[in-house]
Amino acid sequence: MIRSKTTLIVGAGASCELQFPSNEELLTRVGQTFDFSRFGTGVQMKDSVVLAQYLQKSAARIGKNEADILAAGERIRIASRLTRSIDSLLDQHDTNQLITIAGKLAIVHFIGQAEAKSILRSEPRLPGELPIQGADTWLYQLGQFVTSGVPRSQVERSLDDLSIINFNYDRSIEHFLPWAMVVVFWHGAEGSAGDRRRKASHHPSLWHDRAAALAEG
Repeated sequence: MIRSKTTLIVGAGASCELQFPSNEELLTRVGQTFDFSRFGTGVQMKDSVVLAQYLQKSAARIGKNEADILAAGERIRIASRLTRSIDSLLDQHDTNQLITIAGKLAIVHFIGQAEAKSILRSEPRLPGELPIQGADTWLYQLGQFVTSGVPRSQVERSLDDLSIINFNYDRSIEHFLPWAMVVVFWHGAEGSAGDRRRKASHHPSLWHDRAAALAEG
């Protein structure tokens, strides 16, 4: 059980083993996707079409036209050749609102795709299992770390002293930890689902609330 103030720093790239793109891969995909010169050709990318549609709607809200969209896409495409990450690219163009919007739309788009294909499933294959197989991932080790030595009577307080600084865009930690709590403390436990939700909701942590919801099914 965590008994003193503890901060975990999850560095960028930690989720690569869960089949999420690295900084370099994400930047490359974003740069390629904003190559709007491919529109109407045999090498047109589906992702480009989807993002262009999203971007058109967003641009209209801030009074930008098609020429502005094309210019923003071209700037992202060119800048992605030298910059270190999509974060750096957006920082370098912080005065261009449309580039910021375009970059963030692309991040959400590609991370969403990766989440759908990740080895971290949306739900476990069988009741009582975790949504990821094996014990050789850092997420599994994190689950052990936050649940080890925690008495059932102290579950609601088990995360009080834990802070996590996460430099990854995906939601792996937020998704996995509630399942870990369910497997260790609630699955097949006595009492109603409502009782489990009541116990979990004593702690303001999102993970506890999510865990109770998962246990309730």
